[in-house]
Amino acid sequence: MRIGKNNPGGLLPAAFLALFMASSALAEPTASRIDFGVMTDPFLGQREILGWGDRGILRLSHGGATDDARYRIMISAEPDGEGLRLDGSFLERRFGSWTLGVGAIERHWSPSRHTSLILSGNARPFPSVYLSKTEPSAFASPLLAWIGPWDGEIFVGATSPDDHSHTGIVGARLTIRPFEGFEAELVRTAQWDRTSSSSALDGFFDALVGDTNEGDSASINQMAGLGLSYRLPEAVLPARVYLQAIGEDEAGGLPSCFMTLAGAEFEGTVAGAPTRVTLEGIDTRIGRSTNGFCGAGTAYANSKHPYVNFGTVMGAAIDGDGRAIEMRVSHRLAGGDWNWGIGHYVINDADLPDHRLSSERVSGVMAHIGLTRRFEAMTLEALVAYQGFELDRVGFGRGARIGVNLTRSF
Repeated sequence: MRIGKNNPGGLLPAAFLALFMASSALAEPTASRIDFGVMTDPFLGQREILGWGDRGILRLSHGGATDDARYRIMISAEPDGEGLRLDGSFLERRFGSWTLGVGAIERHWSPSRHTSLILSGNARPFPSVYLSKTEPSAFASPLLAWIGPWDGEIFVGATSPDDHSHTGIVGARLTIRPFEGFEAELVRTAQWDRTSSSSALDGFFDALVGDTNEGDSASINQMAGLGLSYRLPEAVLPARVYLQAIGEDEAGGLPSCFMTLAGAEFEGTVAGAPTRVTLEGIDTRIGRSTNGFCGAGTAYANSKHPYVNFGTVMGAAIDGDGRAIEMRVSHRLAGGDWNWGIGHYVINDADLPDHRLSSERVSGVMAHIGLTRRFEAMTLEALVAYQGFELDRVGFGRGARIGVNLTRSF
């Protein structure tokens, strides 16, 4: 969401604001923060690690809450030519275990802590109106009690008009926990043409429940799938295994043409320090279906509604037609939190000339090590990263880079 430019969606109607103003005053408690960060050269996946991309950021935020409402105003700028933005700003009202909100909030829909094939922190957040169940609870009815505690979210938003004019996006997520340690997450998004004509409403309802393979709705871009996660009993092994599969097309009302990620997460102590180790594999290559659909160039690449916000894919950082295997490690020490990772990446495996990251197939190692140190009201983050390949379409060069981010709360 940008300031002073076309605001995609017009998501702040007076009636909606009045609903929030009817709650108790949004005054106390309040918190303010300023962030300043610099990076010698941006790299693949930087926004997911640091919360910002490009070579730097200046960000001011102020927020507050009452028993039934919260707000945050966040104004930031990065040297990417997009001007001031309101990314991270929101206004929310709680109704029991439900939250109704509006804003440009981050979403990470995945059993993985680091990667999502459908909605991640790789791209800037888009403005949306959303309804979420924030406190998991189980149904009392025996007919539905088997699904266990559940929560979820539904939203309607709009991506950047610079990517494709008048593109709306709707999404839904449902998470269930039918037995101890197990979670299943069903997710779906759909993009449609939200013009000022009556077809915009038709497109919205078709994106929700209609057949998007025929007629005027054939241009709607749907993605859907599931994530599975199981935490083993502590007496067996302090570990969690997970899988996410997201279909890029629809066949018979069900997702098809899948991308996948899978991983295992181990927790323990190293030299007395709480440590988490994650091994993860990601594959956004899609083969041809038995009917000849999909294939190379399918993932995130709908011809009318590419799956991007401000030109950056909203799913996995490697974009379509890529694969990666990586290890991520975090340590919590008295002197600060350390995190590091190393992996091997293949970008544009199909060697497509119009790929968003690279005009040819490239591969190599990526590694990073970071430290987070807290000093009362100030937090220091330092990062050293290495990218062993060049991404010519986005200007990410090969080599090492250094970054620092300072946060001051007051």
